Amino acid sequence: MMFAYELQDKVKAHNKQVKVFVCYPGASNTTLKRESASFLTRISWTFMVKIGLAQSAEQGAYPEVICATGENLKQLAYYGPTGLMNFGGPVGECKLEDFAVDKKVLTKLWAVSEEATEFSWQL
Repeated sequence: MMFAYELQDKVKAHNKQVKVFVCYPGASNTTLKRESASFLTRISWTFMVKIGLAQSAEQGAYPEVICATGENLKQLAYYGPTGLMNFGGPVGECKLEDFAVDKKVLTKLWAVSEEATEFSWQL
């Protein structure tokens, strides 16, 4: 999320005609949890699915589809399920915490990441 917001600023500064959106699938019932998670996580996940806290993989794809095709979306926002703890529910603009858009932190995170990966993005 924070990388996306910094990328938005970099794209804008270079006058690129690209839009960057942040989306979140929520708690989506996919095979990712079943195949790569620890035993405890798999047990917890099974319980969440059984009581209805996890949504289908199809529902989890909705935020990505909306960000790819939607109109009049804000770039300094994030889109995902708006239900209980953002696990599921109707897709919409979710609450964005102030720390997620702290410019000083975004810039430092980008710089530290470029240094650690020895890769510098050229826009």
